[in-house]
Amino acid sequence: MTMVLGVRGREGVFLSSDRQVTYGDTKLYSNKIFRLGSAGIIGVAGASWICNEMISMLRQNFSKEFNTGLSYARRHDMMDKLSSEVSNNRRRLKTLNSREMEENLTSFGVIMGFIDKDKRRADLIYSNSSGISEGVNIKDMLFNGSMDEIAIGFANQILRGSKISKMSSEEIKFVMYKIIRDIEEISTSVGLGVDIWSLSNDGRVKNYGRSELKRFENLYNRLRSDEAKTYKRLYSMLRVEDKEMVEDRNRRRSEAKR
Repeated sequence: MTMVLGVRGREGVFLSSDRQVTYGDTKLYSNKIFRLGSAGIIGVAGASWICNEMISMLRQNFSKEFNTGLSYARRHDMMDKLSSEVSNNRRRLKTLNSREMEENLTSFGVIMGFIDKDKRRADLIYSNSSGISEGVNIKDMLFNGSMDEIAIGFANQILRGSKISKMSSEEIKFVMYKIIRDIEEISTSVGLGVDIWSLSNDGRVKNYGRSELKRFENLYNRLRSDEAKTYKRLYSMLRVEDKEMVEDRNRRRSEAKR
């Protein structure tokens, strides 16, 4: 299973994912975000065979567009091509009577970052095995993977009404990092670290390195520690209030008997 997030920001778009793939009881390290040309990025969810096929297809048929930018018309051509590839694979798997691979195909999905040639800025597009061009999302954020509904809950919790459109790139990256790490804490299907990529409005692609991710991990641990201390104080206050309520109730009962 996979968790991939896509975010539209003021300075460009961002993709993040965990790095874990699971085969039975075995957990392996794997990349889930890849570069498409000089100005494109893609995050994939689903079985590796279909993800690799789709990436190869996109690189082969849209290499120019992922360098110079996608027009509105070519964007629809790309979505049609993705849907056609899924349909062709579905027919092929039925002839092979491969139920397991058909199920893997059903869970396939991608989030792509590209330069919108018409608007001259970076944008995101989503596609899955049903050909849907919008994923599960909240404003300016797309979710792709087995934990998308839980991810939305964590996103709403950390954003608390803040608008992504007003956030800096550093704030956006930390929000994405925290969502993936929060999911990792409660799920065995997500883990082995966080990967973050960006595509700026002027077409620059960046994969964030170990030092920056380490800084986010330190911030994440400090935040968890502060939250733990806050809840400890709250529970302590509740215990004091509970004790005072019991004492007050006993006092009133004693007075009533007199």
